[in-house]
Amino acid sequence: MTEFKRTDGKDKDFIENCRLLDMDLDRRVGKKIQRDKYKQYNRLDEIRQAIVVYENGKAIGGGAIRRYDDENVELKRVFVHTAYQGKGIGSRLVFLLIEWAKELGYQRIILETGELLAESCAVYKKLGFQVIPNYGAYVNMPESLCMARDLYNRDLCDMKGWEVTVKRAIGGLEWVGFSQKHPEKLLCISSQKITVLDCGNGDITESEAEYDEENHIAVCAALPDEEIMIAGQYGGKMEQASVQGDKVLIETSPDHITTVTFVPASGASRVIFQNYGYYTCGFSCDGTYFMFAQDAGIAVLRKLCAHERSRG
Repeated sequence: MTEFKRTDGKDKDFIENCRLLDMDLDRRVGKKIQRDKYKQYNRLDEIRQAIVVYENGKAIGGGAIRRYDDENVELKRVFVHTAYQGKGIGSRLVFLLIEWAKELGYQRIILETGELLAESCAVYKKLGFQVIPNYGAYVNMPESLCMARDLYNRDLCDMKGWEVTVKRAIGGLEWVGFSQKHPEKLLCISSQKITVLDCGNGDITESEAEYDEENHIAVCAALPDEEIMIAGQYGGKMEQASVQGDKVLIETSPDHITTVTFVPASGASRVIFQNYGYYTCGFSCDGTYFMFAQDAGIAVLRKLCAHERSRG
């Protein structure tokens, strides 16, 4: 059984994993670059959030995040023992660290790796990271390669005829569902709490709810006298087409990369998501709102009326 334990930079198993990482890096690139200059940027006493991976009680990997500034958090010291690589453990570890970063309120996760570490670069790109200009201490280190991934979906922000009304990182998000009686209300169920989001003004109300994960139905105290159909990373399906004629097409490849294409009632289609970590998306019953949920959180868009579109 694989277990992911939250800890910090003082954890003895995490420290040992970092030692093995350094040995691995020395073996792979130590003859080509001077690695000693990187030690000052990998101090473990500055790490407050770390995860150690265990397989049947044995530590087999780990990684961490560290604050860079108010909006950015840095991915640090990610390593899975050689015998356990290629099994998806590293990807799962990174996703859990991303989830933790969202819980802490960060907007973007950044990292430093190296062009010589081609396998690591490929994995990070597959997980949605993109190359950025070298930052901070790495600006004058040409052998370094810096990457970043937003903790929310920027591709939704410039959809013609729609405006973003809500954009939130929600740690532990599990289920969402639009109210039928109040189309602007969105029920959000996470591992931490249950809330009702007003998609018009962004107001959030905490509530209690009971939900059936097999039949994908919820009953919420803040939205009485109705059953709400819910969907999320564990199943269910939201409305994929609106009464106005807008729709979304969703395809998942054999390697679990999901492509979401938004097809407006008029105008050109566009891919709004192509990555891991997709949960669900769909329209409110009146077609006014479109909600997109992924591991980075949720974004809600409102369809502009005719005079708003012409004014824009």
